[in-house]
Amino acid sequence: MIFECSCKEHGIFINRTVWLMDYSVDNLRKLWEKSSEHRILFSDDVNGNFQKFCSIFLSQDPNTGNLFSNGLVWVVDDFVGILFMSQIHGDEALLHFSFFDGRLRYDISRRMIDYIFSEYKFNRLNAEIVPFASKRVFSFIESLGFRREGKKRKALSYKDERFDLLLYGLLREEFYEWDTKNVPLEVAQLRV
Repeated sequence: MIFECSCKEHGIFINRTVWLMDYSVDNLRKLWEKSSEHRILFSDDVNGNFQKFCSIFLSQDPNTGNLFSNGLVWVVDDFVGILFMSQIHGDEALLHFSFFDGRLRYDISRRMIDYIFSEYKFNRLNAEIVPFASKRVFSFIESLGFRREGKKRKALSYKDERFDLLLYGLLREEFYEWDTKNVPLEVAQLRV
């Protein structure tokens, strides 16, 4: 377990546990099954293919055959949601949030970001959002303090089309200066 906290969700406080997932076959299969319910989470070549799904999280050294991880996955409770951190380079990393019941959770997400900044001493965190995500997803990521910085052109294959990815960044100092009093009240009630 990484931490436990009481988080406000939809007007009530709920106790949540966040733990670092080990890459066992059982955990990967459970994550794949949860993710499969939301086709938008992965590109067409990954949806429906467990081996390709696993290659997002694990790679194999061609010389030794040893497996190594492509990032870290933190799980909220029993797969209510996850935070996947990948593309870890120097003082930055890419974050991917998924809450499998469709509810976006501000408090637990802020606490997870705080943990990552504190534990890994990153200067910045990045996020990539598909342009056809709902307005609530954009509001949610911005409510966490991320700022839109640009786009990666034709970087995503989805339903036989190519789409841009919208790039967001969050600097350490921006996160800790963020005034949570300015977060819209509806953030706690956002749904995908």
